[in-house]
Amino acid sequence: MGIGGGRALDVAKYVAFLARLPNIALPTSLSNDGFCSPNASLSIGGRKRTLPAAMPFGVIIDTDVCLAAPEQLWFSGVGDLAAKLTAVQDWKLAFHATNEPFNDFAALLSDATVSQFMSRPVKDLEGIRLLGTSLMLNGIAMEVCNSSRPASGSEHLISHALDRISARPRIHGLQVGVATYIISKLQGHNSDIISQLFEECGFWDAIKSDPFSRSEWLEAVRLAPSIKKGFYTVLSSRDCVEEIHSILDDDSVVASCFVA
Repeated sequence: MGIGGGRALDVAKYVAFLARLPNIALPTSLSNDGFCSPNASLSIGGRKRTLPAAMPFGVIIDTDVCLAAPEQLWFSGVGDLAAKLTAVQDWKLAFHATNEPFNDFAALLSDATVSQFMSRPVKDLEGIRLLGTSLMLNGIAMEVCNSSRPASGSEHLISHALDRISARPRIHGLQVGVATYIISKLQGHNSDIISQLFEECGFWDAIKSDPFSRSEWLEAVRLAPSIKKGFYTVLSSRDCVEEIHSILDDDSVVASCFVA
């Protein structure tokens, strides 16, 4: 049984997987979809690695406990959830460019979780229930297709790159959320939906209160395509550095989320 945040749950999940025992997850916050994913993210040799594991046998979400968690973890969960929109678009690009297998049911399930949460993106007990259910269904979507594709795309590659190079990496879902909006601009899909969601739940205000380094993000964009070999995304389709540079400087939504 794993109780706590992402690290505790991933350790419990991986140990249970090695021991071939069922695992019950009890998250105390909803900062990402890892509590119900079939993988474990662990630090090995100073670097985060994603290792195969198994989905929890069951998940128990105490909405009161998760509601009381720091607000940054709520924003992180919203950012990680929004990434499903760009992840599915990247998956479609990979299907057309490299003939990578595409699972319609898993993609539809992942997309639907964002719509479900958008019906009421409010931080209260009902909002926590919606966010927890949505993130949990993304774990199921990954299990359905035996791939992280429904939940993770180029926006996650940028976040992983930031974890490596940033002088002060932020919470996973905050990095992923901002990257999701930027990637949606490159993809030409869902930018307005993502921006509206972040505006309604207060995500943008949280980011602007502690802005990112523009230079670190541009370096992360350069590094991102090499993070996961053979993983085709919009970043693989062309050199996107100058496009993203322009977005960081000129886009009215994210320009104030960055400093030099």
